[in-house]
Amino acid sequence: MADTKKMVTLMSSDGETFEVEEAVALQSGTIKHMIEDGCADNAIPVPNIRSNILAKVIEYCKKHAEETPQGDARRRYTVEEDLKNWDAEFIIKVNDYILFDLILAANYLNIKDLLELTTQKVADTIKGKTPEQIRKYFYIKKDFTPEEEAEIMKEYDILSSISFFQVGFCHILHYITNRKITLKSCDGEIFDVDEAVALQSRTIKHMIEDGCADNAIPLPNVKSQTLAKVIAYCKKHVETSEGNGRREDLDKWDAVFVKVGQYTLFEYILAANYLDIKSLLELTCQKAADGIKDKTPEKICKYFNIKNDFTPEEEEEEVKKKAF
Repeated sequence: MADTKKMVTLMSSDGETFEVEEAVALQSGTIKHMIEDGCADNAIPVPNIRSNILAKVIEYCKKHAEETPQGDARRRYTVEEDLKNWDAEFIIKVNDYILFDLILAANYLNIKDLLELTTQKVADTIKGKTPEQIRKYFYIKKDFTPEEEAEIMKEYDILSSISFFQVGFCHILHYITNRKITLKSCDGEIFDVDEAVALQSRTIKHMIEDGCADNAIPLPNVKSQTLAKVIAYCKKHVETSEGNGRREDLDKWDAVFVKVGQYTLFEYILAANYLDIKSLLELTCQKAADGIKDKTPEKICKYFNIKNDFTPEEEEEEVKKKAF
């Protein structure tokens, strides 16, 4: 009878589950400790990693679990070379946004080889670049005084003697904690927001993953006044999800957020639908539904500013239909 391989279930931050062989999961030091502590009877939550990134991590771990160097020296050398070639192909296909998310994932999951591979990619990218070029690569705003800039230029010579792996990783940490996404409303106003806030929108999330966020992301269907309110909503929900608030308080905040006029409410609904922000769409649609609850057809038409162009006979027929 064939051996049944033990499986482990992982759950990403956006709720997608992945069933993997235990040998694959054990590539992660973090998950290894959880399994050893008996915390893997159900799906193991991976709260800091989205499904598309977790899928890439699993792809990497699966390959490395399958190709563990063993046997005689020649066999080990062959496997190691095959893994190096595979790693090179794996990393070259990754854009910058996915790369930085992979670094975060490798760090959180304690996958040393993947962390070294991804940070080395960044180190290679910034190698030989000036501080100004490095700042541009990491989207770091230049806010130094001329004196501070001169001092940094003196210190730059010192950096050349430090491992580019170390320099790259330091810049990565700065980038990750300060990563911003620029959004542009249909009337041309610019908004710089934390990436975690922007990722509340699945529309923007897909654009970032596709590498379309190097410049300002245009939102042609959302006006600046509405976009500012949507950003405030997303920011509040991110803060609460990170433990900076209670769910009860968030519900109260949401109730106040939708206490707006009908025109503004419909602008919110259109924006939430276009940006694919599920929780905001549900909140605003529910508010609209509450607004027409138990109203007569005439009042509903008035609520939505719908002109009644039925003849008296047509209106009577509609009323009869609704009675059924």
